[in-house]
Amino acid sequence: MKGLILKDIYNLATLFRIYTILPILAIVISYSQHSLGMLQFLPAFIGMFATISAFAYDEQSNFDSFAMTLPINRKDMVISKYVLALVCIFASMLLSMVLGALILMFSQEHFQTVELSGFLAECCGVAIAMLFLNAIMLPMIIKYGSMKARVLIIICFMLLGFLGSFVISHIGGILPQNFFIFLRDFKDWLLPVSFLGALFILLISALSSMHLMKQKEF
Repeated sequence: MKGLILKDIYNLATLFRIYTILPILAIVISYSQHSLGMLQFLPAFIGMFATISAFAYDEQSNFDSFAMTLPINRKDMVISKYVLALVCIFASMLLSMVLGALILMFSQEHFQTVELSGFLAECCGVAIAMLFLNAIMLPMIIKYGSMKARVLIIICFMLLGFLGSFVISHIGGILPQNFFIFLRDFKDWLLPVSFLGALFILLISALSSMHLMKQKEF
């Protein structure tokens, strides 16, 4: 499995220029908007782009068919993709945190409304959201391929956006005040509980992907 992960990392290394441009672009936009919001979403951009690119490389080179002639089991092929997604998400999260901390250290007057603790928490929140997204995305890619899965992912984003706006505009105003008090009191536990929940959903997703991979014909 180590070889499978290294293979994906070597393939993604060919896109090094893009991974360099994304942080630079995020920093430029952050300065222009006096906000680090763009920088917080680096885990989303890099995590999703790297995962889909890794699958696309395998499809273009017919690697899965070639792997079936080697002493590699399908379980390891699935696990390697999940490990790659985790590495990309958390590596980009750490990069985002370091860049944001350095920016605030040397340009605090330019970002007067931004607090470091809040920025770090929001970076963690984006990374956790990406764990949930990958739990949905990876089985779809294994089942339908990277090209079809991209379309389905866009549709999922649109549906989630519609659902979120509907909840905010129609349901948010009728929720009892006790609910918001509960969220305020629960905020210190929200990130760790969400992280554990994401890992649990990711585990279920991995088991589902293994089942799909066993049924897949190459």
